[in-house]
Amino acid sequence: MTPSSDLPPWLISGVADIVLTSSPTPTGVLNLELRHVMVNQALGKLYGVDPRTATGSTPVQLLGHLGGQIEQRCRAVVGTGRAELGHVVTGVPSTAPEGEVHWQVDCLPVSHENGPPGALLLVVTDITARTRAMRSLNEQRRSLAYQASHDPVTGLANRFQLLEVLQYHLSGQSFPNVLMVDLDGFKEVNDVHGHAAGDQVLATIADRLRNSVRTEDLVARYGGDEFVLVIRPNVDARAFAERLVDLIAEPIPWAGKQLSVGASIGVAEAGPGDSVSGLLHRADEAMYEVKADRKGT
Repeated sequence: MTPSSDLPPWLISGVADIVLTSSPTPTGVLNLELRHVMVNQALGKLYGVDPRTATGSTPVQLLGHLGGQIEQRCRAVVGTGRAELGHVVTGVPSTAPEGEVHWQVDCLPVSHENGPPGALLLVVTDITARTRAMRSLNEQRRSLAYQASHDPVTGLANRFQLLEVLQYHLSGQSFPNVLMVDLDGFKEVNDVHGHAAGDQVLATIADRLRNSVRTEDLVARYGGDEFVLVIRPNVDARAFAERLVDLIAEPIPWAGKQLSVGASIGVAEAGPGDSVSGLLHRADEAMYEVKADRKGT
C-alpha cells in the first residue's frame, strides 16, 4: 500500500470528502467562523435539515439554543487549538421541537503541519435513547428503594427504615427519645366504617405526626395501628407526647361523618448500652402501662 504522504493532494482531499460524506456517524466541518462548510447525510438527518441547505449556516442558526451549546465547545477549540471531546449538550432543536435530545459533541481542530486550526471537525453522537433509558432505570431504582423503606398506606418510614435509623443513632452514641404510639379505638373504625375509612384515619394521623416533628426527626409506621417517633434528645418527650394525644384526638372527616380515635403513647429515652430491640421494648412497655391506666398519656 502506498503511504498517504505519497498520494496527490487532490486524491487525499477526494478520499477524505467521500469518507466524511458517506460516514454513518453524524459529521461536519466548520470554518473558524463556526459556519458549516460540509454536513454529511447523517448529521443533516440528526439536525433535521437538508445537508445541502445547511452549508454556510452556524449551529445556532440551524438549532437555536442547542446549537449555541455546540458553538461554545467549538469556540473553545478555536481559542486553544485543543480538541473538546465528550461534552453532552441537551435541549430541544428548533428544527424538531417534539422532544428534548441529548447529544455528545466532539470538536477537533484541523491543522496543517501543527499550525493553528484552519477548520474544525464536528462529530455528534445521539445519546438520547441511552440517556432516557438510564433515567428510567434510575427512577425505577429510586422507586424500589422508596418502596423498600416506606409504608404504602401512610408514606411514612416503615419498620425496616426505623430499625436502621435507630441503629445509626445508637452506634454513633446519639441517644434520641423514642415514642411508641398506639391508636385507641382504631379497630372500631375499621369494623364499623370499613378498611377504606381505617386507611384514611392512618393517613391523617401520619400527616399530623409528620407535621409535628422537625426534618431531622423520624416518624415511622411500626405496624397495624402503631407508630414510632424518634426525636431529638433535647426535647421534653413526655410533654410532647401529651400534645400529640390531643392532636391525634381531633376529628377526622370521612364520608360526611366525623371519625375519632385516641392514643396511648409510651416514652423511652435512649442511653449507653441500649440495643435497638431493647429500646423499642421499653417504649412498648411504657405505652402499655399508659393504656392500662387509661390516661392516654
